Amino acid sequence: MISPKELYFRNKLVIADKKGKGIGGFITRKLSPHMVSIFTSIIKDEQPSDLHKMSPDEIVYYNAYLRKALLHKKFPTHDNQIPELKRRMTVLEGQITAGNDNKKVRDELCQIATYLQAYNAISKADLNEYIRDLKAS
Repeated sequence: MISPKELYFRNKLVIADKKGKGIGGFITRKLSPHMVSIFTSIIKDEQPSDLHKMSPDEIVYYNAYLRKALLHKKFPTHDNQIPELKRRMTVLEGQITAGNDNKKVRDELCQIATYLQAYNAISKADLNEYIRDLKAS
């Protein structure tokens, strides 16, 4: 569920389940004006037209959101994101191995793992185990 009020007036994408609880890995995020336009089109059940204006980060977020919401068959996606996500994950894991224990690095790793689970590249059990191990280290 997307909060249309937050999207339209504050350019923020707030994603929650039917009970209003946030969905793990999908943080509240400030969007660019064309991303607001894209998600507004999705809410209106219209095909978005500004997909070519998205940055690589926005493409990953858009694709993961559509997969999590099971809308990837209804709206256009860029499905070649899994290798890029895995590459980024390897780079971030290398940073942690090298001693960088920055919270933002760990948060991004959790977010990427959640995206990979949305793509069905990893199972929910593997996701939970990965996040648990990441927090323990």
